[in-house]
Amino acid sequence: MSASDRARAIVDGVGLTAVLLGLVFVGFEVRQNTAATRAATQQAVLDASLQSHWGVMENSRLREVMIIARDDPDWATATPQTSDHILLERFYWQRFNMLENAFYHFTEGSFDARLWAGWDSWSRGEASDPLMSHYWAILRDAYMPDFVDYMETALAGGS
Repeated sequence: MSASDRARAIVDGVGLTAVLLGLVFVGFEVRQNTAATRAATQQAVLDASLQSHWGVMENSRLREVMIIARDDPDWATATPQTSDHILLERFYWQRFNMLENAFYHFTEGSFDARLWAGWDSWSRGEASDPLMSHYWAILRDAYMPDFVDYMETALAGGS
């Protein structure tokens, strides 16, 4: 083997090593970015949930309306519609939006399955709430088809 062939082999070896090290680095960076994205998504979903709870705690009229509706689920279908009905409808709309957001991120892989299990359990537990079903029937067309399928199954008590 000539000196130029040996030099070329050394250069090729160094180049191949550099490419491999570059790929390892890119893989590491992608993994780090994925973890950071998942953490940010999970925090955003948690923040939305906490904001919803604070909204209930801060709004005394909403709490009163929730008690009225819980004690008499037929109240929600009573006519005429009042500002209290709209308040409760918007509350459920916010719940569905929050759940759809968690569902979307779970199905896209950016929301941990262990966290989603809690949301899923909660939504299936709410299936017995007649108001949840009532407002879902009114608002369901505002949501993505996969989420509609999920909610229909959850509210029917399926898995």
